[in-house]
Amino acid sequence: MSFNKCRKKYQDQSCAVPELHGHVMAIDGLAIRIRTPRNTETGNVMSYKNRKGFSSINIQAGCDSLLKFRFVSIMTAGSTHDNTAYLASGDSSLWENDTTVDRLGRPFWRSGDNAYSCTKNFINPWPGVNLINRFPFRDSFNYRLSGGYRNSIERAFGVLYARWGIFWRPLCFRLSKLPVIIFVICKLHNFCLDEKELEVQLGSGLGEIKLDENIRQDGHQNGYDDKFYVQDQCQTEKPYVKQHNVARFRDSKKCPLRTEMTDLLESHGSVRPSISTNIRT
Repeated sequence: MSFNKCRKKYQDQSCAVPELHGHVMAIDGLAIRIRTPRNTETGNVMSYKNRKGFSSINIQAGCDSLLKFRFVSIMTAGSTHDNTAYLASGDSSLWENDTTVDRLGRPFWRSGDNAYSCTKNFINPWPGVNLINRFPFRDSFNYRLSGGYRNSIERAFGVLYARWGIFWRPLCFRLSKLPVIIFVICKLHNFCLDEKELEVQLGSGLGEIKLDENIRQDGHQNGYDDKFYVQDQCQTEKPYVKQHNVARFRDSKKCPLRTEMTDLLESHGSVRPSISTNIRT
């Protein structure tokens, strides 16, 4: 993904919540079910057994608001923590020393769940329970972050699983083949979103072909180059995150942007809508 092109798109794009302007990607991890690896494929078979009890590989992916994958990394086994797996990816290194800002003078940022570390340009929800009563504007921030931004990666994973039946059962391929297979499917996912989709409405005998106007006409008009930052190995023995001593560190002081956005919501009196106050936070 070209950073300049991606940032320009989001800088020119209107934002439903101005206080949260500058969002670029929603990132999350996905456990792809695989057959149990053989001892000849890896030196640590049990590292692929995740906390849910089945063998998998950990995929880190990021998508935009159109559910297109802009970043995919396959470097770690299923038992790896999401934050550790993301730190092992190339995307994490690219953003580590990034200093560019959006039209409001704030860093472009990515979003994720509480499994990830909150940094200057990676934002996750405020931790805690009963925030709606204790810290209503933190609860408001979490509500807007999850509903308007972070949920796009969950929807992208849902579309990916629903469209490609190969994921409906364990992948029975050698570990060395899995990254290529998954990368190709992600590219096909993007291709399907880019292509003009036709909706056949059964109104006449032969049917009426109608172009769905809600589908983007040309996926290349918005400046994307459709390239992945890929890693084509699935070896878990390497110390990928040896240089990161705070892999799961979640200090609020490390994320001033989240605090700034929450303060803006408070200054504007933006709280969670009353219709959704029965949702547990």
